Amino acid sequence: MHRRAERITNETQMNRRQFLAGTAAAAGCLAMGRSLRAAEDNSTRHRRPNFLFIMADDLSPGHFGYYGNREARTPAIDALAKTGVMFRTCWATPMCAPTRALLVTGRYACRTGIYHNALWVPKGESNPRRFASDHLTFARVLKQHGYATAIAGKIMALGGGVDSPEVGFDEHCFHLGSGKLPGGAEFDGPYEGRHRIPNSKPVASRYWHPCVVRNGQGLKTKPEDFGEDVFADFLIDFMKRNKDKPFLAYFPMNLPHGIAGGGVPTTPLSGRPGKIRGGNMVECVQYIDAVVGRLIKALDELQLRDNTIVFFTTDNADAGNGKTRATEQGARVPMVVSASRRLVRPRGAVDAMTDFADVFPTLLELARAKGPDGYELDGKSLAAYLAGRTDSHRDWIYSYIGTAAMIRDDRWLLEAVDPLGGHPQGRLYDCGNSRTPGSYRDVSQSKAPEAIEARKRLEQALARIPALDPSDPATKQALETYKTAPFRHRLK
Repeated sequence: MHRRAERITNETQMNRRQFLAGTAAAAGCLAMGRSLRAAEDNSTRHRRPNFLFIMADDLSPGHFGYYGNREARTPAIDALAKTGVMFRTCWATPMCAPTRALLVTGRYACRTGIYHNALWVPKGESNPRRFASDHLTFARVLKQHGYATAIAGKIMALGGGVDSPEVGFDEHCFHLGSGKLPGGAEFDGPYEGRHRIPNSKPVASRYWHPCVVRNGQGLKTKPEDFGEDVFADFLIDFMKRNKDKPFLAYFPMNLPHGIAGGGVPTTPLSGRPGKIRGGNMVECVQYIDAVVGRLIKALDELQLRDNTIVFFTTDNADAGNGKTRATEQGARVPMVVSASRRLVRPRGAVDAMTDFADVFPTLLELARAKGPDGYELDGKSLAAYLAGRTDSHRDWIYSYIGTAAMIRDDRWLLEAVDPLGGHPQGRLYDCGNSRTPGSYRDVSQSKAPEAIEARKRLEQALARIPALDPSDPATKQALETYKTAPFRHRLK
């Protein structure tokens, strides 16, 4: 993934017991990832930083003020961008499950097997839905290095139970869609409706009067309670109780994901209690910003802001801007990183590129933590770039959805490469100096030497990442199932 990329090695199955003990060694299907080398150092003048990682659901960069939106007011997030680093080009994947698995493991789908919400491909004897048994999570490694860890919000694609040691969270507070609370208690709030997929069941409310489990116990909520407030309160309390030790607070928000059956809720900006339907996207975005502002204010009041690195991002584009599509627009998300000048140099908007594989190694290096010897990640730590020790980061970034992939460097973009879907060449774009999808020039058919060379270079980089092998029985079966799945990926 960068200049020091190494040759590909074969995926190695790990012994579960050794893995849980943190002593396993793994060879990766991608050797371009960085090994975890940053050793813990307790002799530094400052204690290790805290991390607050906030990820909204289904939003493109253009929904936020600092990325150019003039309708929604997002002063809290804009302030983070102005005083930190705002990446103009950050890629997740165009769908939630593969993005979330990539984020928590720092490994692409060629290792984990999670290519799409409906395409989970077993690797060897591993179960991709329990991937935390075979792949480290950032929470688990940080916990092993003395961090208190908590998650609040949406607990999709963690690789195991939210309370399992493999996943690594000490505390958790989350929306439970089934309404069947621990201990057999019944949820007494409203239900949203059903998702538009076969055999779906009614979903308990995630916003007004939400169905919530907190640290293994059903939480009694009221009609005036709003889900994101419940989760923010939980994380603020967690940070307060752990202010004297380093912590990771992970907040995968529900907002503004549509409710089951369609539509979005009103928010407390319109008053309490609100309506389960009838809201609008602008208000949802503004309430996301309000919740972010509350969390930042809490850090200030706890005198933790100086030593806390705040990340704000989303899991994929919104439905109108590329969700489920094998395009840059589908994979492109906001990424803002903010902290005191001691930790993050305030650069504002930058052209350096990053993708979600970079988050795990970044957290580990900043925490002065390490994984088992030989265990590799697929990204590159942003720590040096964030601190201002370098002005460059990666040569190219990568994403995927279903059987399709995309890759780009600073100028050229190759998207919708899908040999199994009958589109092996993909589309090549000359992005010039632009960072705005839609303004690029399609040069897929160009015979210009620089376009031919760019395609060759990107295809060679893409070839380092093992593709799906339809001759493998497990892969073949997964692909057959995927053919009839709803919301399959699209190439445009």
